[in-house]
Order: sequence, then C-alpha cells, then structure tokens
Amino acid sequence: MLISCSNCTARFKIKSELLGDQGRNVKCAKCGNRWFADPDTLIPETPAAPRPAPPARPTPPPPAPPLVPPSFLVPPSFGSRRPGSLVAPPSAGGMGEPPPISTEADIAKFQMRPEMAEHAKRTILFAWVALGLLITTVVLGGLMFRTTIAVIYPPSNKLFMAIGFPADTLGHGLEILKPQTIARMDGKDKVLSIKGQIENMGSKVIDIPLLRGAVRNTAQKDLHVWTFKADDARILPGEKVAYSTEVRNPPRGGTGLNFTFTKVDEAATDQKLKHGAPETTQPHGKKASFHAKFPPNPAADQGDKPDPHKPEVKY
Repeated sequence: MLISCSNCTARFKIKSELLGDQGRNVKCAKCGNRWFADPDTLIPETPAAPRPAPPARPTPPPPAPPLVPPSFLVPPSFGSRRPGSLVAPPSAGGMGEPPPISTEADIAKFQMRPEMAEHAKRTILFAWVALGLLITTVVLGGLMFRTTIAVIYPPSNKLFMAIGFPADTLGHGLEILKPQTIARMDGKDKVLSIKGQIENMGSKVIDIPLLRGAVRNTAQKDLHVWTFKADDARILPGEKVAYSTEVRNPPRGGTGLNFTFTKVDEAATDQKLKHGAPETTQPHGKKASFHAKFPPNPAADQGDKPDPHKPEVKY
C-alpha cells in the first residue's frame, strides 16, 4: 500500500498492519510534516505501465576483433566491477525504493529532552559571561593600578603607552643621564662635586621634579641621602637641563651614587638617613642608578696622610 503526505504529496510504501484499525500519527521523511494517517486513506499500489518498445533499428555490422584482451577495455569508472557483471537497472520513475517512515520511538532517540537542552544553553551562556567578566576585570585592574605596576616593573609602561594609557609615574618622559664626579678638598673636608644633565625624551613640556641623591655601599643600601633641584624648573621636548650638587664628607663605606626623582613629602622621610640609619626603601619615581665608585682621594695624591675617621674614596 502507499501513503501520501498531506503537505508535499510525496508517496511512500507502508504496510497496512502498521496503521492498525484506528490509524496512527506518522511523519513525512521528505518534508518532516506530521499527520494522523487513517487506514482508509491508503492508496493501493498499481503496477507501473510498461514502457513502449523502442523502434527497430538496423542491425549494426559486427565489431572488429579487439587488439588487446577484454580485461583491459573495462572503463576506469567500472574498474571495481567484475567483467561480465550487470548493473541493476533503475526502478520505474528513477526514484528507487521510498525510504521507510520513522516511528515516534526512533525519532525520540535522536532528540534531546527540553530540560536538557535548556540546561546546556544556560551552561554555555554562563561560561561566556564569566569569561567576559574575567577579561574585563583584568583589563580594568591593570589600567587602574598601572602606575604601581610600572614602578614595580618599569618595562610594563611600554605596553601602557602602546595602548594609549601611559602610567603617570613621577618624572615620566625624563631621563637622568650619567653624571660626572670630581673629588676635592675644602680645608679638612672632602667634597664630592657632581654635575649631570636631565633629558626630555617625550614630546611635551615637563616640570622637573625634585631630585634625590644617595650614597650607597656595596650592598646597595643608602648611607646618606639629600635632595636638590635642577638648574631649570621646566624642560622642553628634546632639551637637556643641567643639574649640580655636592656631598661633603661622604660616609664611610660608600662606593656608589644613585639619583632619582622624588616628592617633597617623600624627601622628608629620608632625613633620618642623615643620622646614619641605612635605608633600602626607594621613592616612587623614575630612577637612574650609577654603580660607579667614588673618585680618588685628592689628599692621597698630595702626599697627606688620610684621616682614619673619614672614609677613603676609591675609583
């Protein structure tokens, strides 16, 4: 028997026993339409009308004998078919056998339950929201604390500059060049004169912050600190501004100098170092460390005996 889809009129073979006496719900395998099929709606199969015989053709002359064995004359597309085998002719209408109608049980096997599908959608949505919040938190946190990050790890400021949010560190854009030091005697005092320059590496006019100098020992601890100002308060792009300062009677054990930018309130905390208390805390500013040793003691060059209570500076 045949059954016809009420939507696309496609026909399918079906056994009348599958519908029973009361009929049942069926689904079209072609368009997916569902309807209630009644046994009275079945269509009996009719044998296909025979095709008319083709007109008689004149008998062709016999073919010439082959020059090669017949096995080599098999076309490439039929190389997997044994010689002499026949290809099954297409069925009537060229459509072949109709596919079987899927039952409700077969369809249910490949369908996800509604509650499971909804749970899967919520899980995927929650994962995307959590990932977006994590990325947003990391980006905003990096921008909010970029100054602290740039002070702890200075190369990170290049990344902030590349994305258009440079860290506003003290002395940003300024470079403290390596200074020149000269040791001299002023009576019985040893004086270390220091001269250097500050260069504006940026493209804007910058106010030069307060400068901080420190005498350090071999362990890089500050033995003596002081503050001073540059010769000019402001510096133009690409310009160099000079600065000069001096240290009178450097402390014993000093082997190098360190220069940074600092603030007035931070400089006040450094006053305790003048009383000989070593300190390792660094101010929050752009720093340029120079681990060069002190210049030679001029008193030794003049043949004077060094004072044992004052440090002997070496270069």
